[in-house]
Amino acid sequence: MKIGLKTDFRDYYDHRFGVPPEQADKVLERLTTVTMPRSTMLLYLESIGMSTPAHGPVQDLVPVITDRAAMPQEIALQLFELVVYLDEYVHTPESQIRISCKEALEHYPDAYAHVYIPSPVGLGSSSLRYLRIGMRQFWLRYTSRNDWRANYGDVKVEILCEEQRASGRHIIPYPLFAIDYIQTDRLYAVDLNVAPQLAGTGIEHYMTPDEVHSELCNWMRGDKFTMDI
Repeated sequence: MKIGLKTDFRDYYDHRFGVPPEQADKVLERLTTVTMPRSTMLLYLESIGMSTPAHGPVQDLVPVITDRAAMPQEIALQLFELVVYLDEYVHTPESQIRISCKEALEHYPDAYAHVYIPSPVGLGSSSLRYLRIGMRQFWLRYTSRNDWRANYGDVKVEILCEEQRASGRHIIPYPLFAIDYIQTDRLYAVDLNVAPQLAGTGIEHYMTPDEVHSELCNWMRGDKFTMDI
């Protein structure tokens, strides 16, 4: 079976897909434009058992936050912060801003947002990424020394470990995806990316282009995998 690749960006293993999509039996679509809106994505992550920050349209979310706060409402509006999505369909650092509840209500009442969870690293920020490539699975850490977004600014990416090879397909039905988490008392899932770039993360030192290609193609060809999560 011939597997083709349809994509809107380059990665280090792309040259292994030598068959044009129009000549392939199956096509792996790795597109930055094929994504859920943030509202749907956070609800989906919750539906498969993951913890997420409190989220919703700003005008609905802010009253919930201030009602729960053990302080005067005006202080809570200034003290608590939101991550507001300027465009729900864009998964880039520039598509989100961090502002107080008061500012969010004044300027973005209809926008979707989630409660900002401070990173435990102090200055800068840190996040964890679960990366799935076919049946191989990795944990990475992103750290920014000068920005509240861990993948923006002066960023360092570390591969923490490779887990044991998965025995079955993940409940998320994509051969390649990444989930980003903020870690505090638990892991809070904040992003699902079904077209993550591998080059520049260090994965290229763990997997050759042939190995990435093989994992993705085997996933595309397989129809007898068990399901796991």
